[in-house]
Amino acid sequence: MNADSIKDLFNPAKIEFVIPDYQRAYSWEKENIQQFIEDILDINSYKKQYYLGHFLFERNNNYPDRLLVIDGQQRLTTVVIFMSCIYYELKNRLNKNQLSDADIEEVDVERIKMDFLKYNKFYKLSTVSDDNPFFESVIYNNLNVRPSNRSQDRIAKAKAQILDWLVKASSEEIVAYKDIVAEAAISTFEVKGKFQATQIFAFQNDRGKDLTELEKLKAEIMHLIYTYSFDDEEATRAVEYVKTQFSKIFVCVERFQYTDEDAVLNAHNLAFYPSEQTAVVFLKRGVKDCEKASVVEWIKRYTDDILKSYQAMTRIEDKYKYDSKIADIQILDRYNSTPLLLKLYSFDESDEGFIESVAGLVERILFKLTFRVDDYRTNRLISIAREYQGERTALTRNLAYIADKGFKEYWNFNMSCHNYFAELGNHYNSRIKYVLWKYENALRKEKRLSPISPEYYLNQFGRRKREENTLDHITPQTPNFTVYSDEFKGMWLNNIGNLTLMGWGNNAAKSNNSPVADKEFFNTNYLSMQWIYRVLCEKQKWGEEEIKERLSILVHFVDNNWISPMMTGL
Repeated sequence: MNADSIKDLFNPAKIEFVIPDYQRAYSWEKENIQQFIEDILDINSYKKQYYLGHFLFERNNNYPDRLLVIDGQQRLTTVVIFMSCIYYELKNRLNKNQLSDADIEEVDVERIKMDFLKYNKFYKLSTVSDDNPFFESVIYNNLNVRPSNRSQDRIAKAKAQILDWLVKASSEEIVAYKDIVAEAAISTFEVKGKFQATQIFAFQNDRGKDLTELEKLKAEIMHLIYTYSFDDEEATRAVEYVKTQFSKIFVCVERFQYTDEDAVLNAHNLAFYPSEQTAVVFLKRGVKDCEKASVVEWIKRYTDDILKSYQAMTRIEDKYKYDSKIADIQILDRYNSTPLLLKLYSFDESDEGFIESVAGLVERILFKLTFRVDDYRTNRLISIAREYQGERTALTRNLAYIADKGFKEYWNFNMSCHNYFAELGNHYNSRIKYVLWKYENALRKEKRLSPISPEYYLNQFGRRKREENTLDHITPQTPNFTVYSDEFKGMWLNNIGNLTLMGWGNNAAKSNNSPVADKEFFNTNYLSMQWIYRVLCEKQKWGEEEIKERLSILVHFVDNNWISPMMTGL
């Protein structure tokens, strides 16, 4: 293939581009689309040719007009989304008689569809199989379909962002924008074999941002397979196997709501390998340590292990829907908790109860490391993860000891945590919200009410902003009804006894009024708020005495839930 522009690339008419399932799904975010738009606007102002980069293809031998997109899939997908928006916006104006005769002469609307979207019954671009039905409905047929994963959501948002821009443009400008992209300069290369493809891809950069470590790893794995295979047949079988495994990995990635894909890869390395190194470095070293006859099989097993960790991470993320210690330790310290969780799911995947119980011990450790007055910095959880090989009793005994004593013999782990709440005057920081959330759930458990789930706590539940929970002062930081003393500001204003979880809508409406005057804002379905409401109604005041009383309740709650039994009652 030899194409110098986007228009050339989409010619002949029967050309079809297919994004293989082992490639990642659509990943351009708002900022990438905005840069795309700004590039077009700049080109339109300066009347220069747009350069859309390099594209790498592999021809399907059974279908000469079908090209697999090896590199450039994000840009190519965006071009199709853009042309779809151009087509439907111009068609809408044509149907409403909003195009002048000059506009109609300037552009053949249906030609845009034929050139860049659909020729006869063939769509010009097919995305990864999980997203393709959605893509056809939303982009090619302009239907309103709800996304079912993150890549589909990005496709829908890209379309909406481009349309929001185009509807404000004149028809003349829209035609100019279309021409800029159609005439955009490109370079292309059609690979003549898998080995060449893996070599080239390893050095490519796509999506308007650097390749992720996961993408680099995939390219390196395929390259090494072709390097160390004895013949083409063995290489082809192994590469197809790896492609299948990576298609499963990328499906996992698209399910993630809280986890970065490279963070999982890093956690996998920390959990299973003896030293901190990137996945690509470990892969290359592992291959060198293998006998040549076993390299390909070793690579396949290595890929299997990585897939298991990504699948385990989807199970971990599922815990955010429930009251789960697994989700809790991710919230407290994702970096140090994830390697151990991946190791547990590797050895004990069928026993969720055991994993949950281990997470409960880890949660006590991480809680005390998060809330302490002393400068405790040692955290050996990653080392414990590396060492774990399925010895359950030894693991739980070790973690139980650390949960009580800490990682160092000289630590006063329990007292340091207790004193953080009992003696420290200023608790106003984002971490303290975790304590108030756990307190609210403890009250709900007593009343046999449903808990606030981790995803709700993190405001990831997909509801309106007014329902989001926030951290708020009971008596406000900048009151419009009194002047606080320096002592009150130093000891009680930012004390946990004067902090609460509150819905965003209530927080915004409450403003800086007296809590007594605004007491109805505390009459919510949060049980912890209802206690505050009763105090405000009964005492008609909220000051140092009331804050001390609530502090005492919260300290007692912390002692009972996270401090060793011997410390309870301090």
